[in-house]
Amino acid sequence: MTEEKKALTLTKNQIEEVLQKHQIPVRTGDYVIGNSRGDIYKVGDIDSEGIHLLSYHGGEWSSYTKVKFEKWNKERYENAPPEYLKLEGTPDDVYKNLFNNINELTKEAPIDKDIETSTALIEVDTKKNLQQAKNLMQQRRNALEIAARLLDRKRSQIQSMVSAMQEKIGKVQRLLGQIELYLGINEDIMQIHQGPKANFKEKIHFRQQIIFMDEEYGAVENQGLDWESIGEFDDWLTTDRHFERLIHEQKCVVILRVRRNNKFYSEDMLLNAWLNNPNKATYILIRNGENLYRIWADIIIKPRLFPQKEELQKMVDDVSNDKLWGFDKRDFEDKIFTYQQNLLLLQGLLDRTDILAPIPVRVNLFKPDKNHEKYIRFIYDDEASLTEGRQYYKEWKENINNKIKRGTRIYFCGFPYYVREKGGNPRLQHEHQYDQPKSGVYNISYIKKEKHYYSSSESEALYCHYLPDDFVYLGWGYGSQPRKNKIWFMLDRSDNWVLNYDLIDLDDVEYYINNRYERQHYLDMLPVLYTIKAERIKEIAWEKEFVKAMSVEMKCKESIIWEAVNWWKTKVIWKRPILKEEAKAWRMVKGRVKRLIENEKRLKDNH
Repeated sequence: MTEEKKALTLTKNQIEEVLQKHQIPVRTGDYVIGNSRGDIYKVGDIDSEGIHLLSYHGGEWSSYTKVKFEKWNKERYENAPPEYLKLEGTPDDVYKNLFNNINELTKEAPIDKDIETSTALIEVDTKKNLQQAKNLMQQRRNALEIAARLLDRKRSQIQSMVSAMQEKIGKVQRLLGQIELYLGINEDIMQIHQGPKANFKEKIHFRQQIIFMDEEYGAVENQGLDWESIGEFDDWLTTDRHFERLIHEQKCVVILRVRRNNKFYSEDMLLNAWLNNPNKATYILIRNGENLYRIWADIIIKPRLFPQKEELQKMVDDVSNDKLWGFDKRDFEDKIFTYQQNLLLLQGLLDRTDILAPIPVRVNLFKPDKNHEKYIRFIYDDEASLTEGRQYYKEWKENINNKIKRGTRIYFCGFPYYVREKGGNPRLQHEHQYDQPKSGVYNISYIKKEKHYYSSSESEALYCHYLPDDFVYLGWGYGSQPRKNKIWFMLDRSDNWVLNYDLIDLDDVEYYINNRYERQHYLDMLPVLYTIKAERIKEIAWEKEFVKAMSVEMKCKESIIWEAVNWWKTKVIWKRPILKEEAKAWRMVKGRVKRLIENEKRLKDNH
């Protein structure tokens, strides 16, 4: 035994002496109950450093903590019971006595009544008697505290059992749900197009990505398609073979949901959320040759039908490296269950329906074999992909709108409903102006920093002018007259309904309209792009006739005239189309073309 160990060791008499000095009632082998969660500890060694407590884990008592003598009875707050209270006997014995004597323990004691009366204090007016009364009450308090901690401990144990049982019930319910899903008990199958089936040699394709009906349909009126107008989506699919845009494979399964984002039905948030529930419903669109089926099943599939490659690899790594525990493990199990449930739904459709028939052999999606490569293909179309060298729509819009300055032409497609509030439109010079600015091309009159109408922050406000179709009140007795002077309205570069018209290329417009990834922004994007497309097509058609006529008259290449046309449209602060001032444009463009031809001739002569 080392000298250090000898210095820590106390004799029995020394231990007894120090415990009596600090009025500590426990001895080695006793049990105590702690204040935190009612945990029970066993008293281990007692040495010069204090009392060592043991906790019970894995079938044995092991070291837990050490409590110094002077801190054993220290009150956490005034008149509070000690942190650790001694149990009279083993925990089992104490529990048995507690439940046998619970009624007796909770009865009101005589001292409880006497101490409340002033006469009692007169009768026990000596310090000794008062101290005895205090000791009795402390003993009673400690007994009640032990009972409370034991009951808390038991309640916690019972609650853990209830939680465990609820989790088991949940798992059983999940299994029942999976069986119902496989059997198609809560399933509704609708055939929306009929024709010859695909060849039996055709593979069955399962697409990973979830498609949203409202985004594919692309109607922007009334905030787009919702669950009440799914029939319109069905009609659109079968018109002009639009279904081939979604499914070009002869045999294919695609997951549909009605909407990605909520629709505004009510200002009441709870009511609005409830009304949007059907918009979250999942449908399965299946093509077999010329046959189209839309199936509703009692399941919500998100964020995709089957995991991404990186996601799947991470799941495999986490399991093999045993990294998961606690909430991470539960999240992992939920994710696995979700993807298994998706496959089970598809397996049920393969096994119990002829929707995808003919299939030469039975295919088990859960056990890939040699038949998988012949008859099954999983399409990973929800993986990260390249953008064909173009910016995302929001980046493109931000880039061209940041170049808006005084005189720039912008396309404005009208204020949305949420700006035209009940109390008026704060973006107008006259907030309650009835006649709002219409969709079209406007010039920026001026730009200045303004506070946002909805916050205290500042940004550059873009001001345009328009002439409302209304009357101006001239004053009492003078009546009114049609408005002659324009009034302003205010825009922001970040507005979804504003684009820099001078920097828009028709190819960009076509790309963003038809790009599937960008369709998630269709309510913000399509209204302005569709109207810009129509405006640009009309303007380009007029410019082509203009250039063609001038080319004939001046007997020169059209490319030189196009250069002059672009000069005319952008050379001044106030950008303008040719058709706005046709005669002036013809004269100035013609003069510009002459100078360009002369410059070109001079360069040739010099060489």
